[in-house]
This record gives sequence, C-alpha cells and structure tokens, in this order.
Amino acid sequence: MPADKLGRYMTSQAFIDRAKAAVADAVRALEAKGIKPAYGERASTREMAQEVMAEARVHERNKLLCKRLGELSREPAGAHLVDDATAAIARVLLLAKTAMPSEETKFLNEIREQLAQVRAQPALIEWAQLLIETDRTGRDVFRDRSIIDDTLFEQRIEAIRRELRQ
Repeated sequence: MPADKLGRYMTSQAFIDRAKAAVADAVRALEAKGIKPAYGERASTREMAQEVMAEARVHERNKLLCKRLGELSREPAGAHLVDDATAAIARVLLLAKTAMPSEETKFLNEIREQLAQVRAQPALIEWAQLLIETDRTGRDVFRDRSIIDDTLFEQRIEAIRRELRQ
C-alpha cells in the first residue's frame, strides 16, 4: 500500500473504529481468562478537564452538561472519551491561535481529524462548544494579532464550530 494511502487510512474514522474494536476484543479476551485489564491514568488531561468542569458547574446553565459528562466519565472508556475530547479541543484552539495564515488548508484538515472523536457524543459536542466559548472570551487568549488578526481568528473559530455540527 502506498504511504500516502496508508497515512490517509490511519487518520480515518474507519481505522479508529477498527482499533477501538480490536482493543475491546482484547479486553474481553483478557477478562475471559480472569485477567483484569489495568488502565493508565492520563492525569494532566484529566486534571485539566476536571478543573474546567468545576468552573463550568458554577454557572447554572452548565450544570446539566456537567452532570452528563460526569455520568459518561464513570466508566474508564467514557472518561477517556471526555479526556480525549478535551485534549482535541485544546489542540484545535491552539492551532487557531498559532497556525500561519498560509497553512489554512492544513489547519482545516487538522481540525477535521481532531474533532472526529468529539462528534461521537452529543455531550462532547456541547462540552467542546463550552470550551471554545470559554477560551474565546477568556482573558488569557494569546496570539500574535499581527499574524492572526481578529478576523482570521473568528473565521477559524467558526470553522471549528462548523466541523462540530457535521
């Protein structure tokens, strides 16, 4: 298989779905033999997600979403989904602030790839929208406005929102 075709396949949703199915099969096989799988903690992402969730819970309008995310996070697989979604949103927001204007095609392809996993659950889409709005209106938004001006930044935020709706 040519490298470009393999690369496209490895970044596709089909590959991700097959990899997740293979891991689930392996876990079932281990459990059938009486072996309990161990799950590694991704502390930094989990801590970041919990911090933002704690801030979000303060506002009445976010309590239902935080409850749904908490329910999703009760199982290790669900917790990993929330962690991965949080990290994916952080990556696309960083890209929106730092990707050079000449890299717009690369930016759009990257957000498409990163947000594929977020679109898996309605609660994750709402979570992503909350994180985007929090980041967009926060005081610690860093970017070189001489390179990424307000218009380009808002276009990128809208591209991220469009990708979430697909």
